[in-house]
Order: sequence, then C-alpha cells, then structure tokens
Amino acid sequence: MHHSSKASILWRSAFLMVQLSHPYIATGKTIALTMRTFVGRMMSLLFSMLSRFAIAFLPRSKRLVDSKLEAPLRLEKGY
Repeated sequence: MHHSSKASILWRSAFLMVQLSHPYIATGKTIALTMRTFVGRMMSLLFSMLSRFAIAFLPRSKRLVDSKLEAPLRLEKGY
C-alpha cells in the first residue's frame, strides 16, 4: 500500500506540473522540461521500488542458493 500511495503522490505532482505549465505551452520548452521531470521522477520511483524488492528478497534467495550448494557436501560427509 505504501508504494501505491507514493505513486499516487507522484502522479498528482506530475499532473499539477502539467496544469501549471499549460499557459506557457506556446514556447514548447516548458512541455519538454515538464515531461523530462515527470519521466525522471517515474524512473526514480521505479528504481526505488525495484531496489526495495531486491533487498527484500535477496537474502532469502541467497539462503536458498547456499543451502543447495551445501547439500552435496552433507551427502558426501554422511550428515
């Protein structure tokens, strides 16, 4: 739920940027800057979510790999 609320806040801030820049569309530069900012924020959010996902599941995956690597050693030693 935390991620969806963060995404919701990000989406609203991006929408607000578009709304604020609307009167200045004639230059075209404002839209480019707004889109670049929006894409940058979305990429940052995605990276943050992927990082948290990796941190959450990496220790568990590492334990599984370690246990599979140790299994043949246990068989050889007769444990």
